Amino acid sequence: MRATRTIIVASIVCALSITSAHADTFELRASGVYYAPSGAATTGGEQSDVPEVEWDKGTGFELQGILWPDESSWGFGASIGTATWDINHVEESYYDYDYDSAYANIFDGDADLTSLGVSVFRKLSTQNDKLRIVAEGGVRFISIDTDIDGGWGVAGRHGTRGYSQTLEIDDSVAGVLALDLDYSVDERISFFAQAGFLFDISKGEVQNVVDGIGTFDAGETELQALFGKVGIAISL
Repeated sequence: MRATRTIIVASIVCALSITSAHADTFELRASGVYYAPSGAATTGGEQSDVPEVEWDKGTGFELQGILWPDESSWGFGASIGTATWDINHVEESYYDYDYDSAYANIFDGDADLTSLGVSVFRKLSTQNDKLRIVAEGGVRFISIDTDIDGGWGVAGRHGTRGYSQTLEIDDSVAGVLALDLDYSVDERISFFAQAGFLFDISKGEVQNVVDGIGTFDAGETELQALFGKVGIAISL
């Protein structure tokens, strides 16, 4: 994933350098974000005996810089964001008759997502001078720091054993498609609301770390989600 990070950082530099020479407007946008994920923090894996663990919801903050070239309806931007996504609490148990034993899995917690990305923007015409509709398409490189832990236990003829366990998620790459409505207060300041969709391009692999036993593959993470933003934009 380091190569992906390098490509995206280089893309940000190129986007800013290419447009800065002919920029008419630089726009700085700050927004709060609410995410409604439809995927799983981990799809689970037979090797690790981890069930599917679903995302619940997420909230975050994003900062974007957009360069609008002179007399153009197209813009180029870079963004950095942070968010926390919660998981649905998991308690799963089952009985294995072959081994005459009962097994249990518990997971709870959240993950901190840090995103770095680039986007292309397109202004769409409106009949109102104060209102503006803007479409966005982009790519986000996402680093994930997990705080998802729990326990794994087995009870059988030889007694009961319990172990603590955690999930570790590799970096991911996601795409963004969105549409926002801007309302201009004056020539420099506007407020905006945006709705969009985050979709997976490269899913991060998940590792299940069981204390005292080892580390096992536990599937992939899925970051697809609907999201909504509300924020302020300042033209410099």
